[in-house]
Order: sequence, then C-alpha cells, then structure tokens
Amino acid sequence: MTESASCDVCVVGAGPAGLSAACTLADKGLSVVVVGKGRGGSRPAVCGETLSPSVSDVLVDLGLDRTFANLQLRAVSGFRSTWGSSHATWRPVSMMSRGGGWHLDRQAFERVLTDHATNKGIRHFDGAVEQIVRAGNRWRITGRAFVRPIVAHVVVNAAGRQGATPAARTRRVAIDKLISCMATIPNRDGDRDDTVMIDAVEAGWLYSARISDRWRVLMFFTDGDLLTARTEMQLVRHLQAVLQNAPCVSHTVSAQELGEAHGIKVVPCATLFGIDAQEDSWISCGDAAQTFDPLSSMGIAEAMGDAVDAAKSLASCLGGDGAALARHEIRRRRRFLEYLRRRLAYYAAESRWPNASFWSRRRNPMDIERFVSKFQGDARSVTGRPEESNLRRVDSPT
Repeated sequence: MTESASCDVCVVGAGPAGLSAACTLADKGLSVVVVGKGRGGSRPAVCGETLSPSVSDVLVDLGLDRTFANLQLRAVSGFRSTWGSSHATWRPVSMMSRGGGWHLDRQAFERVLTDHATNKGIRHFDGAVEQIVRAGNRWRITGRAFVRPIVAHVVVNAAGRQGATPAARTRRVAIDKLISCMATIPNRDGDRDDTVMIDAVEAGWLYSARISDRWRVLMFFTDGDLLTARTEMQLVRHLQAVLQNAPCVSHTVSAQELGEAHGIKVVPCATLFGIDAQEDSWISCGDAAQTFDPLSSMGIAEAMGDAVDAAKSLASCLGGDGAALARHEIRRRRRFLEYLRRRLAYYAAESRWPNASFWSRRRNPMDIERFVSKFQGDARSVTGRPEESNLRRVDSPT
C-alpha cells in the first residue's frame, strides 16, 4: 500500500476527464493527486465506443495531438442508417468537414493519458474512494489504497456517472430514462468493415460497430421502463425480435450470431445534468456533471473538454479571479442547452412512430423549457451574470 499525500487539488476519477483536469491543473502550477481506478494498465473496456473528431481540440490543448496520432486508431469509414426512413442511407466521412472520428481503444487511450499525467509529476493512487469529508477548510479523502488520508484544499469530482462517493454525488436532473442492452459478438471471418450501423425501430434504436478483428458490439437503446425482458435469455430473444426490423445492423449481426453473444449487459445511458456542479471547494466535471445521449457522439470528447475548462477556471479562481468558476458554470449550462436543442432535432427527424412512447418523449420541446426553468433567479443562470467566489489558493497542507 502506498502512503498518501497532501495537495492543492485531489481529482477523484482516473478516466479521460479526471486525467485531463489533473494535467491542466498541474500545468498551472498546482500540486495534484489523482485517485481512482484507471484502465491504463490492466482491464480492457470492450464497449464499441467511438471518439468524436472534436476531441482533437482538447488533445492539442493537452499537448497530446502527436501522441494520439501515434496510436493509429481505426478511423470510422462512414455511417449507414435507417433514420427517418425505412431506406438505408450512407454517409461517407468525405462529406464531414472533420471526418467521422475513430473506433476507440479505451485501454490504449487511457494509458496515454496516464503516462502524460505521470510525466507531469502527478501522483496517482489506484483504488476506490471510500469517504470524502470536510475537515476545517480542507477535504479528507480516504480509501483502502491509502495508508493515511489524502488532504486537499479542493476536490474535483471526475468520477463519472457514479460520482465520487455514493453520499457525495452532484444533484442531477434526469432528462430521460435511456438504457443500453449491449452484446459482444464474435466478428465474422474477414470482416474489416469500419462502418457504424444505426437503425431506428419503434422502441428505440440499434447500433453496431466492429471492435476488433475478433469482436463486434451490438447495442439496443431504449427506455428502462419500456424494457420488459429481465433474464439473459429474455434479453437475447427480445434483441433477436428487434433485429428483424433493423436492415443495417442485421447486415452485420444475425439472430443466430446474437444467440452466441458473450453475455448481455444493461447499462444506464440517461441524459443527466448536475444542478450543483460547484459548491464551496468541490467541483464536478465530465460525466459527473452532465451526460449526453450516445447518439450525439459527444461523450468522451465533451467530458474531456468540460474537464479542461473547469480546471482552467479553478486555477484562475485560486489565482484571484473570483468569477472564473461562475463563468465556467454559465458556459457549461449554455453548452448543455445547445445539446438539448440538437437532441430535439435529431429525434424529431424520425417520425414513423408518432405514438410510440420512446419517440414522443424525445420530441417534446418542453424538455428545454424545464431545463431553463431550473435556474430561474440563479445568478449563474443560462443568461445570468457571474458571481464572485471566495475560493483562493492557500499553501498545501502539511
């Protein structure tokens, strides 16, 4: 077991958002400790993620653009979908100004971020946090990976959807009830197609992508209260039935192949927004502050971008700019509002099932009105003026 440390900032979460925040804070001269289990060393993440081209801007900011290029991730070759029509449409990357992004090797990507943080002298405790409590004007972070508690002036919560600890989650508003039923399936011999396949169906939408030469992933996105299947066998049969109405995805995965899937996982994917992502010397960023519909392909790139923005704002605040964090909060809310508008447009483009619950729920402009109304009278509202924070840098505790 490694002995713990005192620091200016403790970042809880060793994923892309946490490591991006930590590197940015270290560049600003702050002492940083990262706590949390990362994927950089041991366990692979097989989930068929794609990385948006917008991540390039964040990687340049972090000084990782050349290192990322050396990973030589497989580029998405295009998108084939039935969305708004039963006829499949093909969208090649040549029609996209920044390309289609990449099929993500999450383990290799996080290893790059972890090495980058290590080279900056950032200490990383690879273990779960058990408790975070306020002790005077410091935070006290404990876990089984530390001999003594970590003591920090500020906590950055970048621990994803689950939050830093069960008792310390940012209060969040759920915009929907989206879940994913995810199956990993042996890839067909000779299949090297890097096209992303998407089909809209009455109860949601299907996604399929090649993970590697050996594996392909299939995901069915629907609302949790609309899924009646509970056992793995019921899930397989349900997905096989859905697959019959999915011409693009069924081109790559058959009902028989789905029956040979290596387990089916149900994963929460709801759009969430943190109402109080900042409080005193606690700042949430990335998926701990807000999450996005997988259809938007914003997940990792947006989480990293939000983390970098939050870290820069925190450093400015500690340096004496009392309104820096409030300006970040206004930007965060505006970005999410713009996302909600795009989300409405995405789902409004599919009109084949006007009375289906899944689709009618997502074509309601009131989602946007409800979001804006959450901040009525708040000085950090979507249109409000930034308020001052009294958070300032102090010497690291000893």
